[in-house]
Amino acid sequence: MSRTAGLLLALAACGAPNHIEQADFSARMADVLCARTRECLRGLYDASYFGDADCRATAERTLDGIVDDFASGIGDCAYDADRAAAAWSDIAEMSCQRFYEGGYVDAVSTVWNCDVYLPLGE
Repeated sequence: MSRTAGLLLALAACGAPNHIEQADFSARMADVLCARTRECLRGLYDASYFGDADCRATAERTLDGIVDDFASGIGDCAYDADRAAAAWSDIAEMSCQRFYEGGYVDAVSTVWNCDVYLPLGE
């Protein structure tokens, strides 16, 4: 069994989270995103990171920026801990093809309930 498959199996064995608090979002998502990147996009992973810790630190910084953007008032958005858990599960279970096509971005984008007003044609 590959190390990545073992990590995904260990993540699954712990059970998918029922909810992920906003304070834990970046760390929890970084773990699953790095595991999937290593499994599905190995060349990119090897070229971009020195190892798992480097991947997680980079992903956490990126995700922290996303959390900060939403927290600072992009639209009228509310973090949803249950949707975060569903996104985590979706990423953990999606096919490598879907992951490669950016399915993880779609999953993460569902975490915030946003009521954004965009003036059209005014």
